[in-house]
Amino acid sequence: MNGGYFLRRTAALMRAHPWPCFAAWLAMVIPSVIIDAGRLDSRLDIVASLGGTFAQFLLTSALLRREGMHHAWGTPGRAVTYVVQGLVTTLCVVLGAFCLIVPAIYLYARWLIVLPLVVGEGLGVRAALATSWRRMGPRIGPAMVAVAAIFAPAALLCLSMLPIFRLDTPVPLWMVLASDLVAPACMVSAWALAVAAHLLLAPPEPGAGTGAATDASYIPAARPA
Repeated sequence: MNGGYFLRRTAALMRAHPWPCFAAWLAMVIPSVIIDAGRLDSRLDIVASLGGTFAQFLLTSALLRREGMHHAWGTPGRAVTYVVQGLVTTLCVVLGAFCLIVPAIYLYARWLIVLPLVVGEGLGVRAALATSWRRMGPRIGPAMVAVAAIFAPAALLCLSMLPIFRLDTPVPLWMVLASDLVAPACMVSAWALAVAAHLLLAPPEPGAGTGAATDASYIPAARPA
């Protein structure tokens, strides 16, 4: 199993359920494009951030439900747990980024399936963090490669602006709008990666045939590690 295998499973999942992925992308793109194209107050960017917050929760829920792995449907408290785990994991990843990029990618990959565990299994924050840490441990290398590959387009787009423009020079609108399109696409792909990894690593359910808990029909059979 390598990073390419995670990416292929992610692509297969998104091809199987394109509309939820597209809707999540639009939920982030539309507010950002309106704000940036209209040169509106940058403080309105919080609207786009809120759109992304809801989009991540709803997309994860939709993918798990369509894959038959949404066992916590209707369980109270999942939204609060989602917010708390988001704060915890984001803080840790940001701290890792201040050290170096590699620690941030490592932490992101190690906690990759926290949200599917919270949304789909109804786990609490501590249990979800511990379970993700344990399940992703043996596959941390391939997972880090997949995470880096998914965020690479957005990172390269940001880095491409550095040698051309100074801090006191306005960034051309076309570059801002390109970022508004590319960054949400990377985020949606990362959320789909989390669900795909959860489907891969979740223990098979007793009596389950082909399906999300084992390998759905659109996912190729796993190769020997």
